[in-house]
Amino acid sequence: MLLSRIQQTIKQSALYTLPGIAGQIIGIVLVPVYTRIFVPADYGIMAGVALAVPIVTLLLALGGNAAIARHYLDTKDEKDRKLTVSTALYFLALLNFIIVTIVVLFFSEEISQLVLDDRQYSTYFIIALAAIPFGLCYRLALDVLRFKFQATRRTAVSIAHLLVNIGLTVYFVVFLRMGIIGVYLAILITQVVFSFAAVLMVRDSYALVFSFKRLKELLVYGIPLVPAGMMIYIFRYADRYMLIRMASLEALGLYSVGVTIASVLILLTGGFQVAWVPIVYSSFREEEAGRFFAKIFDYFWALIFLGAIGISLFSKEILFILAPP
Repeated sequence: MLLSRIQQTIKQSALYTLPGIAGQIIGIVLVPVYTRIFVPADYGIMAGVALAVPIVTLLLALGGNAAIARHYLDTKDEKDRKLTVSTALYFLALLNFIIVTIVVLFFSEEISQLVLDDRQYSTYFIIALAAIPFGLCYRLALDVLRFKFQATRRTAVSIAHLLVNIGLTVYFVVFLRMGIIGVYLAILITQVVFSFAAVLMVRDSYALVFSFKRLKELLVYGIPLVPAGMMIYIFRYADRYMLIRMASLEALGLYSVGVTIASVLILLTGGFQVAWVPIVYSSFREEEAGRFFAKIFDYFWALIFLGAIGISLFSKEILFILAPP
C-alpha cells in the first residue's frame, strides 16, 4: 500500500512538473534572449517589476488556493464542490478587477517609486499588474483540474500557455524590438486568453451559485495564511530591495541572472509541490499517512541537495552557455 502511494505521488509529480513551474521555465528559457538584447540595467528593471507582482498576487488571492483545496477535497458531494469553486471564482474575479483597476489608475507611479525608486517605470507596472486578475482566474481553473487529479489535461493547458508566452515574448522583443514593454505585453495577452480558455474548460465544476457562508469559511481558512506568505516573500525578495537602494539596477540585473539560473532547482521540486496538496488533503486521515509523508520527504530533500550540488559544480559552464561575458 505504502509503495503504491509513493509511486502514485512520483507519477503525479512528474506530470505536474511543467505546469507547476511554468514561470520558472519561461524565465530560464528566455535568459539567453534577454542577456543578448537587454543591458544589465534593463534586466534590473524587469527584476524590480517582478518584485511587485508576487506580493500583490498574494494579497489579492487571500490564501484562496489552500482554502479551496481544503473544502473541495474534504467532501465527495459534487454540489458542495461546485458551491466552493463558484463562490471563490466570482469573489476573486470581482475583488481582483476592482482593486487592480484602482491601483493601476491611481497608484502605478507611487508603486514604481516605492519599488524602483523612480516614477518613470510606471507603465511597466501598469501592464504587469493588469495581468494579475486574469492570472488568478487561470490558476483557479488549473487548481480545479489538479483537485480532480486530471494531470494530463492540466499539463496540456500549461504547455500551450508556456509556448504562447514564450512565442509572443520572442516576437515582441526580438522581431518587433518593443523592449521591456514587449515582455509584459506578452504576459498580459497570454493571461487574458488562457484565463478565459481555462475557466471554460472547467465550466462543469461551477454554477450560478454563491454562498456568503462558504465565502466566510474560505476567508477564515485562507487569510491567516497571508502573513506566512508575506514572510516567505520577504525572505525571498528582501535582497533585491537592498540592491536597488544600496547598489544599482545594473547590479540587480546581474544578480537576477544568477538567481534565475539557480531556480533550475525548482524544476526538480515544483511538480512535487503542486501534486502534494491534493494528495495530503485527500489522505491525511488514513492510518499510514504519517509513514507515507515521512518517506516522501526523504526523497524530496535528497533530490534538492543533489540538485544544489550539481548546479554548484557546473555553474561556470551554465553561465558560459546562457549569458554573454
